[in-house]
Amino acid sequence: LALSAAAFAPLAAAQSPANLGFEDKVDTTSGTGWLVVGGGEGPVPYWSERTRFEPFEGRSCLALERRTGDADRRWSYAYQYVDAAPYRGRRVRLGAAIRAEVSLPSELRLFLAAADAEHEWIESSDTEDRGIDSARWARYFVVLEIPDDATFVQFGVELRGPLKAWLDDVSIEILGDGDPDSPSGHGPWNGDFETNAPGEAPWAWYAPVLEYERYPATTSDESPHGGSRCGRLESTLDERSGRYFGMLSTHLDAPPYRGRLVEFRAWLRVHGNAPPFGASQALVAVRRPNERVGWFERDEVAPIEDDAWQEVVLRG
Repeated sequence: LALSAAAFAPLAAAQSPANLGFEDKVDTTSGTGWLVVGGGEGPVPYWSERTRFEPFEGRSCLALERRTGDADRRWSYAYQYVDAAPYRGRRVRLGAAIRAEVSLPSELRLFLAAADAEHEWIESSDTEDRGIDSARWARYFVVLEIPDDATFVQFGVELRGPLKAWLDDVSIEILGDGDPDSPSGHGPWNGDFETNAPGEAPWAWYAPVLEYERYPATTSDESPHGGSRCGRLESTLDERSGRYFGMLSTHLDAPPYRGRLVEFRAWLRVHGNAPPFGASQALVAVRRPNERVGWFERDEVAPIEDDAWQEVVLRG
């Protein structure tokens, strides 16, 4: 993600995090507290206001909206920047409650970044691999180790394209050794797919953006194995387009599993899995700091009976 320093030009001296629950007045042009800026030239394309309409907690939240400008692909940002001194050399976790009305190709991400004196990003982390598109409130987290040479820490949401978003209950904290990326534990989350309403994208599950229109992922209430809902990944392709593949996956923190034998269990139901064009598999992967991904276990799914739920067990 290429960023322009002009988008983050300082308006005032660095500060400590402020008004994280939006209970106080929000002036996004004051140079302190929350700012809303657009990348590149031209006016900021997003309207913003502090609102009392259905906050996550407390009395208020921040609302952001863009109604027009489908062709404008610039990123915009609702964010704060603070002095990096307390965070240098430390692992920092940013959390926020977010709900949104967004559909591709528009995008919404929570981000945390370390920046130099010119507000150029040195390191950053965001929720690109965990789509934010649920109309229900959900908490999201990103973690970043702040470099020793950082001048500022910047955090907030980045937005692109027409969408509506609400932000509330933001937190930023220094993690200790062994602390998980998410305060709710090491994951996985939403393994029963009960968090979202039918038709919504399942929270904490990821479907690659480039494949989303070919393989949309949704929460479904159609004959779940247990509970009231399940996750659904569906191909919109015809047989001649079988070279494409889709994926629905989630991630979890690795520390408690390192050097251990891990067992993954899931119930799968597959329709239209006939070769050579239809094929599906369950898998477990390991992602390393250098971005290499190692597949240590996978399993071809060949239903004994069409549309029948079957248990898949992977070990590695």
